[in-house]
Amino acid sequence: DANAGFAAMNKCFPDEIRVRMSDYKDGVRWFVLEHYFRVITSKGMFTVPTGFLTDIASIPRAFHALLSPLGEFAPAAIAHDWMYSRASNGYFPSDREMADRVFLELMFNLGIPWHTRTAIFYAVRLAGGKSYKRR
Repeated sequence: DANAGFAAMNKCFPDEIRVRMSDYKDGVRWFVLEHYFRVITSKGMFTVPTGFLTDIASIPRAFHALLSPLGEFAPAAIAHDWMYSRASNGYFPSDREMADRVFLELMFNLGIPWHTRTAIFYAVRLAGGKSYKRR
């Protein structure tokens, strides 16, 4: 679907999250945030701005049958992409490890099962370094 909405509205995501599909880049679907959304964590609050470009979750295509990038953890993945981006200007979080820990917290608060969020967390810790934009 070219447009997706995530009704994750809860204490961490008080706003509706809507994205629309953009162009493909190197075989990856990209989505543009249609309006801002706030993210509230134990470490503070931040806002992901309208127009932010995200791949939602960098899951290799071979694993999409097991774990869809548009799955229940998508709001946390979009927030994680923002935390990893240069656009966040280091305002929040202060470093990559904190970004990953906040991602884990967001998945917990979305009700993602322990085994799924743990696997995603360690995959991000292992392979996410090349995506983190140093500030």
